[in-house]
Amino acid sequence: VEECERGDTARNGIGGGAAHSSRRAHLSSGAVGGRPDLALCSPDDASHHRAEYNRLHRSYRSALVRFHHLHRSLVRARMHRTLAHGEQSSSRVRKSAERNMIRSARSVTEALERTAERLAAEVERSGATLASLDESSKVIESTLGEGKQYSSEVSAATSLLSLLKRRAWTDALLVGAALLLYILVVLYILKARLYG
Repeated sequence: VEECERGDTARNGIGGGAAHSSRRAHLSSGAVGGRPDLALCSPDDASHHRAEYNRLHRSYRSALVRFHHLHRSLVRARMHRTLAHGEQSSSRVRKSAERNMIRSARSVTEALERTAERLAAEVERSGATLASLDESSKVIESTLGEGKQYSSEVSAATSLLSLLKRRAWTDALLVGAALLLYILVVLYILKARLYG
């Protein structure tokens, strides 16, 4: 990552080294043993990876466009200097232009290689993040299913408790009525024996 940042600073704008450096600690802290931490995976991380991938792709295309523009400008400069300064000066200009073009092409090629490596790493990281999100979604769905099952069991237990309460109340009423009837019968028998 540090090598990519040095390459970004050297080519003046391809890649955005400062923004990538601010995200480097966050991305590296979310990996344990080469695998993203499930606790840190979220849709925000996935969207960030997609945005980083798009930015790197735009940087790649911008570098290609700069390379083609530089090549055309070097060709035009070489033709102009050849016509203006004659055969001897054109030879020196040609060699200098070729050397400059080779250095520029080498620099742009290295920048493109670094950008391609960063794109591959970003694609791999995005795939790992999406896999983690998929696994988390499955866990959440399983948890929701268990929660629904527990809710149905709690509802059934609540209805059973209500039924038991009603049965207990009914039984209490029946026992009270039987006890009252028994007391009345005993009183009647006592009255009949004592006053009969």
